[in-house]
Amino acid sequence: MTQLAGQLEGAGDGRMIERKLRRAWHKERRYIHLRGLCHLLLWLVALVAVDFLVDWLFHMPGWWRVTLLAANIIILLWVLLGHWLLRLRRYDPVRVALQVERRHPELRSLLVSYVQLRGELPPGSQASPQLIEAMRKQAFERTAPLDFREIVSYGELRRILLVSLCVVAFSGAISLRWEEYVRVLVARMFNPSLDIRYPTRTRVEPLRDIVVRQGDPVTIEAYVRGMAPSEGTLFVKPDDGEWERLPLTLAHHREPGPAGLKVYSYTLNSVIRSFDYYVKVGDSRPDRRRDKRRVTVVPPPVVESARATLTFPQYMNRQPRTLETLNIEVPEGTSIRWEFALSSQVASGRMLLGDRDEPPRVVNLEISPDGRLAWADVTVDKSTSYRFEWKERQHGFDFPDDSRHYIQVIPDAPPEAEIIWPPSDEKATVQKTLTIDFRATDDYGISKARIIYQFNDGPEKTRELPGYTGGTARHVWKLRPDLPEFKDGDLLVMTYCIEVEDNYPGPGGPHRSRSGTRTLQIVSIAEYRQYMLERIARLIEEIKGVRDSEQKSKEEVETLKKEYESLFGPMTQPAQP
Repeated sequence: MTQLAGQLEGAGDGRMIERKLRRAWHKERRYIHLRGLCHLLLWLVALVAVDFLVDWLFHMPGWWRVTLLAANIIILLWVLLGHWLLRLRRYDPVRVALQVERRHPELRSLLVSYVQLRGELPPGSQASPQLIEAMRKQAFERTAPLDFREIVSYGELRRILLVSLCVVAFSGAISLRWEEYVRVLVARMFNPSLDIRYPTRTRVEPLRDIVVRQGDPVTIEAYVRGMAPSEGTLFVKPDDGEWERLPLTLAHHREPGPAGLKVYSYTLNSVIRSFDYYVKVGDSRPDRRRDKRRVTVVPPPVVESARATLTFPQYMNRQPRTLETLNIEVPEGTSIRWEFALSSQVASGRMLLGDRDEPPRVVNLEISPDGRLAWADVTVDKSTSYRFEWKERQHGFDFPDDSRHYIQVIPDAPPEAEIIWPPSDEKATVQKTLTIDFRATDDYGISKARIIYQFNDGPEKTRELPGYTGGTARHVWKLRPDLPEFKDGDLLVMTYCIEVEDNYPGPGGPHRSRSGTRTLQIVSIAEYRQYMLERIARLIEEIKGVRDSEQKSKEEVETLKKEYESLFGPMTQPAQP
């Protein structure tokens, strides 16, 4: 009975020591859990703060945020493993007993020995059962007053726990105070495709795209909520240029914008090229790629090419002609069919003919369906200038074009006529056959020709020359049938010339022109014989004068030749070129 009671008592003592060891192990696990949680919270708050600063400062794009989030997860996993999960150990009574022994060195390995020998002895063991039992009783007696949980002290966690509580409280306060910032950060980090912004004290309303006519002024306006400093910055970038900074001033003289918004503006007096722009006011954080807007400058339509088809008046008998020019020279009465190829689409167009100091004549242009071609039919009777006015199709801008082009009208010139033969006035008898060689020219042809003559300053008479259309011609005229009654001793002087007409059908009818006049004096036969003898004598004298001049020249040549040979020897003939 005594042996059985001792065994039961020993078993009870062993279970008590086992419970105390397990309680110490559970406290150790709670310690590791609490410390690991504190580390995880500190790292989590630190990473959130770093994420916010980096994202707020640089407004990272979506793929950078994905990278940052992945780095956060990796760091937190490292903390979770290194400071928490890997520090957790399975229950090992020997290890716990060693920790108790280190806490209470006075046990002198008694507890460790007890744990190692608490079961049945292995077969063949030389240890004395009585000695082992005594060691067990001693171990129980020595450890009974001890608390094995002292191997772990929560006091060591006081600093990190206090820091963790402070950090969590501070981050919680910040989250409540700047709830919108936290909400934006969470949304941006966990939804990289979302592109929302952090709130600022100054909020610029979305800007607008502007379309302006080239050369016109443009005012860029920004509507601002919240804090409104006296000045902002306008960033502009012309096509193929760099970003430039311009001052954007608060319009104090203007009424507030919609819903009390402050208005900032900047005016460009004349814009020539399209450009991008965005604004920054106060602490606003514009995104250049997303917030930039476009000022589109619409250039005026320009005539890139012009084709003029000329249809000449019928009387000119000329085929139509096509020229590719805006400045043109045409005969009077020519019809012009113009076709203009334009640089951009137009809804309508006008051609204004007339010089600067006179009211213009307006010709409405015909426009093709695609707006890139225009036609005009013009007939002018005098030289003039012209210009265009266009209405651009897409935006409806009106473009007056001050560039002037010119139509030079060549008026129809009167014909020219001359008498070639006889070269001068002469005398004749009533039997005279008058031979007249004459010539006439005109821009576009001769329609009629006639001889105009009169006797003794009497009324003019006409002798038609049918079939003549220009060039050199001869007319042989027997005068006797057309001469008035003539007796010897009468004075009969006939004056005549050639008159021609052209084909001009315009105002004033055909143009007429006359040659110089010739005079023919009708005399008696005796007087005509004397006139002829005098002419022959005069011609003979002229021939003699020519012969004498030739003889004198020949003598001078012989004299010069002799002088040359006396000085230089025989003269050789110069080589023929």
